[in-house]
Amino acid sequence: MEEALDEPLLEERRRSGSASTQASREDDGAGVKRWTIRRVVLQESAWLALGCVVLLIRMPFSIAMPYFQALVLAKLAGHERHEVWSTIKFMAGAGCIDAVLDFWCVYLFSYTKSRLIKSLRLKLFEKVLAQEIGYFDVTPSGELSSRLTTDIATLANDMTWVFRFSIEAVARILGVSLTLFHTDWRLALVTCTAVPLLAGANRLYSKFLRENAIRVQDSLAKANSVAQEVLSCFRVVYSFANEKYEYQRYQKEVSKNFHLNVKQAIIDGFYYMFVSTFLMNTAVRVLIIGYGAHLFFAGEIDFEKLSRFVFFLDMLQNWCNMLFDSFSNLIKSGGASAKVFEILNRTGAAGRGKGGAGDDRRGDDEGEPLDQRNDAAGSGQGHVAFENVHFSYPARPGDIVLKGITFEAEAGKTLAIIGRSGSGKSTLIHLIENFYQPSAGRVLLDGRDVHSFEHTRLHSIVSIVNQDTVLFGGTIYDNITYSVHNSGEPLLARELMPRVVEAAKVANIHDFISSLPEGYDTEVGERGVQLSGGQRQRIAIARAVLMNPRVLLLDEATSSLDNESEKAVKDALDRVMENKTVIVVAHRLSTIMNAHSILVMEDGAIVDCGPPSGMQDRLRSGAADMEILE
Repeated sequence: MEEALDEPLLEERRRSGSASTQASREDDGAGVKRWTIRRVVLQESAWLALGCVVLLIRMPFSIAMPYFQALVLAKLAGHERHEVWSTIKFMAGAGCIDAVLDFWCVYLFSYTKSRLIKSLRLKLFEKVLAQEIGYFDVTPSGELSSRLTTDIATLANDMTWVFRFSIEAVARILGVSLTLFHTDWRLALVTCTAVPLLAGANRLYSKFLRENAIRVQDSLAKANSVAQEVLSCFRVVYSFANEKYEYQRYQKEVSKNFHLNVKQAIIDGFYYMFVSTFLMNTAVRVLIIGYGAHLFFAGEIDFEKLSRFVFFLDMLQNWCNMLFDSFSNLIKSGGASAKVFEILNRTGAAGRGKGGAGDDRRGDDEGEPLDQRNDAAGSGQGHVAFENVHFSYPARPGDIVLKGITFEAEAGKTLAIIGRSGSGKSTLIHLIENFYQPSAGRVLLDGRDVHSFEHTRLHSIVSIVNQDTVLFGGTIYDNITYSVHNSGEPLLARELMPRVVEAAKVANIHDFISSLPEGYDTEVGERGVQLSGGQRQRIAIARAVLMNPRVLLLDEATSSLDNESEKAVKDALDRVMENKTVIVVAHRLSTIMNAHSILVMEDGAIVDCGPPSGMQDRLRSGAADMEILE
């Protein structure tokens, strides 16, 4: 199966383990800034810096607490009542200041985390929208959704809190270590004996954690992909009573994620057992208490210094544990960051002209009123030509779909394309829409390669009505006006409404909409499930009419409808097709015979062409082979 997939896309997905290494470089050698953790952090450097300043101001008040505790105990042992209460007052004051500053630490780092999540989600979504169609052929939408939600949240959460606690932990550990050496350098050196063992354990732990974190994020993305697919196609699941099957499929992916987390929990347990509980809490403490007792009985250290050292040792252990937690979270977020940065740094393959998501460049006439934009280039616009086009889908490079296709669709006329399923008819439509680029040859619109068109410009000239109509959650009005969101003009409802109504009338759907209680404000449901197939199709036609395209592509637009709905849609299409270049993929003989010319496709090649009058007998005799219906 893997051999059949697009090799460049697959190679990217295999490189997930090395993505974080690649992300350490800020420049790709071509002067293009790459997305890295450093670059993400620098975006919010001002807020992070402010949080760190508050953190550093707070630190002396926090570190002072063990000192006050040891001092109070020493004064109690000496029965110095006045000094005890005076020290407690200072201790309470330092604690109150510490508490107030802690609030600002939490707020500033939480605020920064929210800004990071927002910024990364928008940037990642923008990057996903800029990818070519072939990318979506091999990348499940559920996986991308997981990157946008789970991975971004994990990355941002870990980065901000790791940033805070790592800085705080390192600063506190340094401060406490200096205090320990100042208190008694001999006991401090005993404490340092654990450092080589800590370094070795952390190296082994980080290697496992980094690899496992990527597997955990991948398994979670696959589980999310299954869930999203099932929920979006639930009517099909329900109609085949496959709820149990889909549950088992989801259970399988969730179980993989569970077992990886269990494996991680076992390693976590061993790590904290050895590093935190045994090494820091037991071995080092026993050595310190034992050696400290020896020095106390030898008269080389007094009770106050020994108790102060033990209090600070407790603080050192707590902050070492905090640093270990931050270290672990940072490694785990590597699984999320690898996938996120893989997408952010991905250079899309050829598949669209300039002007994708986030590109504010416009074509020469963008920004003109909708009813004038497609007349701007003068009469005759809409001539489509294929010149010796060969094509294979990126996901199936070994399967040649089109073989040397050459034809012309004259401006303002209708061209019908017929042939059995799999002959390459819809692929011709995909190439005109610039979903893909030919392997060889050219697809021209008015003598210009479609790939050279500015993205929004091309799709204001060319519109499509598919067999499987897609409507978005929202109102009927929202769905009809969806075609003009890239027009460059403000969408004012009071000005646009008359044109929406006119488009609906042309599409033969206005009377139905007017009969609804909410009219054009009626919600259609997710993917338009509250409407019939014919109603959805006519709304899609109204959507195409509103943008006033010069070239209209009809990809079996009526093949899935009943007779009544088909007649209503066909009547609408007849009105829409006037004065436009229309390329229609069809099976109905009546539709075919009304075209100006016909192409017959077979196995990726044109086997016959001509006007309907000269092909009528051949079409009728070969109707069964070409799947033509009366």
